[in-house]
Amino acid sequence: MTKPRIIVPQIKARQTGVLSLQDLRANGLSIYTFGLNNALAVVSQQLGAYNYSLNSSLATLTETTTERTEASPGTINRRMAPVDEYGLARTQKAGKNYGRGFPLDRFQDATGWTEDFMAAASIGTMVTQMDSIQLAHTNEVRIALAAALYTPVQRVLREYVDVATGYQILTGQYVMPLYNGDGEIPNVGPSGQSFDGTHTHYTAVDNLTASDLDTLANNVGEHSTGNNIVIYINQVDASKFRAMANFVAATVAQVINPLTGAVALDNLDNTRTDDKFIGYTAGGYPVFIKPWALQNYALCLNLNGPKVIKRRISKIPMLQGLRIKGMNGVVNLFAQYVEDSFGFGVSNRAGGAALYFGPRPAGATVATYVAPPAEDASFL
Repeated sequence: MTKPRIIVPQIKARQTGVLSLQDLRANGLSIYTFGLNNALAVVSQQLGAYNYSLNSSLATLTETTTERTEASPGTINRRMAPVDEYGLARTQKAGKNYGRGFPLDRFQDATGWTEDFMAAASIGTMVTQMDSIQLAHTNEVRIALAAALYTPVQRVLREYVDVATGYQILTGQYVMPLYNGDGEIPNVGPSGQSFDGTHTHYTAVDNLTASDLDTLANNVGEHSTGNNIVIYINQVDASKFRAMANFVAATVAQVINPLTGAVALDNLDNTRTDDKFIGYTAGGYPVFIKPWALQNYALCLNLNGPKVIKRRISKIPMLQGLRIKGMNGVVNLFAQYVEDSFGFGVSNRAGGAALYFGPRPAGATVATYVAPPAEDASFL
């Protein structure tokens, strides 16, 4: 007796892999045909992946907080007093210090998602539009982060109250810069270094040299031990650093074959021209190009201490990160806006320093630190 057989056609070539956003960008299926719920799920996961990536990239430089303010560290240049057996040392009072304020501003982008748009657009069009919104959000994060690091003056802290009141200036609370000679006295250094209220981490030179970079690094490193000092610059300034005397430029990397142990030389990864390691200063400090670093500035940070910057986000979990702004509490694809609320402020004033090596400001007779122009002056 012959048993029945199920004939399965042989396929000589199978396309396998993982479906990705790139596949959806090329998908010409209309949103209504794709399904509104399916499209909403795609956009929501796209935003979730973006927020995760952004949080991961900021983790090296920033700490996240939901608090509006924090107390400043107690700063006392203490000395012990010699006394006899009946002696009583005098109480030592702290010098002038400020609290730390962290802004929370709301940023928004209009989607333009109307019923007609949904009827005509493809899922690929929607994914591509979300790509551009994420890029706009990244740019706002870059501007806010640079403002917090490079601006040498304290800024008033304002807080949104309600529709009727709008933003309210919080008296006596400020978004602080790095140490800027405003009277706050840093703690005694680990080797007994003492500082006064004129101590600043914003300096300037006319002609950048290797010793200037060592001085910049020392301006940060003298406040703590176990440091991990790095210097960040803009891509435009990379050639100036590579041409500096005794700068060790990173040009090739050793690649070791894990099977044979053979050592080969290979070019460094140049897939990102604006975000990479370029070499070491004469003093041995690594220099990185970063897309948020400003031209004509060298920013030095200690990555081993308390984070220099804190990023404030909303206390409400559903309002954290870039998201579709729902209408009447309902998130759907007819929402008109995508938004996020965040802000940056300095927490550890000793953990960073900025060196300006651009042109002198008009009328200056000596090298003078120049605050970067604000792309949006409303943050001042």
